[in-house]
Amino acid sequence: MRWKTLLLPPLFLGLGAAVAVYLTLTRPEARPQPPAERVWAVDAITLAPADITPRLEAYGTVVAAREAALQTSVSGRVVNLDSQFREGAEVEAGQPLLDIDPFQYRTAVAEQKALLREHRARLRRLAAELAGERALLAQARDYLDLQQRDLTRTENLQARELASERTREAAALAVNNARQALLERQRNSERLAAQQAEQQAVVERLAVGLERAERDLRDTTLHAPFAGYLQDVAVALGQRLTPQHTVARLIARDALDVEFSLADHQFARLLAALDGDLRALRGRPLTVAWQVGEQVFDFEARLDRVAPRIRTDSGSITLYGQLEDHAGILRPGAFVTVAVAERLYREVVALPDGAVSADGEVWLIDPETQRLQAVSVAILAREGEQLLVRGPLPAGDRVVAQRRPDLAAGVKVQIRR
Repeated sequence: MRWKTLLLPPLFLGLGAAVAVYLTLTRPEARPQPPAERVWAVDAITLAPADITPRLEAYGTVVAAREAALQTSVSGRVVNLDSQFREGAEVEAGQPLLDIDPFQYRTAVAEQKALLREHRARLRRLAAELAGERALLAQARDYLDLQQRDLTRTENLQARELASERTREAAALAVNNARQALLERQRNSERLAAQQAEQQAVVERLAVGLERAERDLRDTTLHAPFAGYLQDVAVALGQRLTPQHTVARLIARDALDVEFSLADHQFARLLAALDGDLRALRGRPLTVAWQVGEQVFDFEARLDRVAPRIRTDSGSITLYGQLEDHAGILRPGAFVTVAVAERLYREVVALPDGAVSADGEVWLIDPETQRLQAVSVAILAREGEQLLVRGPLPAGDRVVAQRRPDLAAGVKVQIRR
């Protein structure tokens, strides 16, 4: 048994060595594998060329295009105030707003009417006297003509010694008397004609006075000259007003403008879209947005005019647009966003600013190999954070939305979205 104990360890050692040699000789040979190509994940934009009109955006304010200072033309005590005559109220054109005590103005109208009737009657009397005097003047002229013919006949008879000198002298005296009577009638006619002209002037002057008195009477009621909103109301019942006393201001309801400013480079872009014709600015469409809380109201407007001065502090140009229909929602002072349409660009692509390099290059993704191709495009305009470009960009293909330093031509990419 002792010998078995001595032989077992060497036997196990030999057996282990044999197994190790076998495993070493039969192990598989490791072959090196080529490194896998890296694929870059990118965001992409699907190309869709279209006709696009970029817009310049600016901030502006709604201003009143027309307003009036409501003033009284006559003095007196306020005896009536309309229920709508208060701050912020909306009034219609022609609506009576207040009444001044009309007593003295009604009296003045009555007095002027009485005076006018009196002097018109005097004028009619003078006209009748003048007509009668002119009729007598015509008779005097006929009588003088008759006497002259009688004198001529008497002189012919005297020449044939058929009438005496005494008869001729009597005929000559009758002619002289008739001539004097005619001159008197002429003077009377001229005097009455002058009196009639003077009386006519008096009547006309009184008619003007009556018109003035009637206008003052009408002005005792103050009417709204147009539809609008009242502000700065400063009048009370029983208050005594004087002429040219401003009792309120009226802002036109249907005449609101939007005032906004463009930087010089924005104004230059707008002029370029109009081929430099400043007159073509008038009537250009505007879109006005007014945000109230979470709600945004959009309104249409038309560019109307350019301010007469350029702001010296910023060099910006102020423009005014006419709001076309604001449905009574807007009020002067509202802060709005204004968008001005530029020129129309046909068959262009709108890309994010980050998709185009400074020299006008984009990464086009090959639809078959998914590898990047560098494509040069022409940058036509900018709209907000997007660029309008034109180039060999087939519709339906995709370009990288954001350029990165780790991207290059030929790189394979995987589109995330």
